[in-house]
Amino acid sequence: MTNSIAENKLSIKVDEVEELRSLLDELIEQNILSDKYQNLLSNLSESFFDLIRENTDLNLLTISSLDVIFRISKTGKLLYISPSCQDLLGYNADEIVGKSFANFIPKDKFTSAFKTMAKLLREKGIIVFNGDIIHKSGSTIPVEVTGRLVEVYGKQMGQGAIRDISGRLIAEKKLRSSENTFKTIWENSLDGMRLTDENGIVYMCNVVNFRRFCNAGHDRVYPYRLRK
Repeated sequence: MTNSIAENKLSIKVDEVEELRSLLDELIEQNILSDKYQNLLSNLSESFFDLIRENTDLNLLTISSLDVIFRISKTGKLLYISPSCQDLLGYNADEIVGKSFANFIPKDKFTSAFKTMAKLLREKGIIVFNGDIIHKSGSTIPVEVTGRLVEVYGKQMGQGAIRDISGRLIAEKKLRSSENTFKTIWENSLDGMRLTDENGIVYMCNVVNFRRFCNAGHDRVYPYRLRK
């Protein structure tokens, strides 16, 4: 199984295209055709050059992308996946292409995963959702999947990117912990605390500060200016 979408004729054999362009260039150099055909061959040669360049750029983008780029059929078969899948999943691309995406979903997440994938393959807008996928080692990895329905050579399929969000979830957990710590200190401190800007506008104060300095009911609305 090769990592291409042969059934959709997206595979480009660069060597063959380059060889064909070389033959065209030789014909142009021999100058054995009329100007009309010489110009036609020149334009054709340039088109082949652009095709090779675009294909090279596309390959570089997919190889260097930190996100895993994928295409999936309406039956759930993975038609293409970028080489970065090895960093995320531990598999080579050839080990994944042609298999059902269900092979990489935890069993307890099957129902939600199939509903979301069906939505991706049904709606025209961009779909973003979080989930878990199974690494080759058997561990699960939290990911964010972004995708949409596309049409390639008359066939509809899902196309998108998979991003590892392990680091983000850890950072969010630390942030929530810090916020809870701040809230606990703020609400239980015996000292009065308030937040003001450079103009003396109070945007937030704890209960002790409120009772000690504000001399107002608990329904006082912020922000307000400190009295000098």
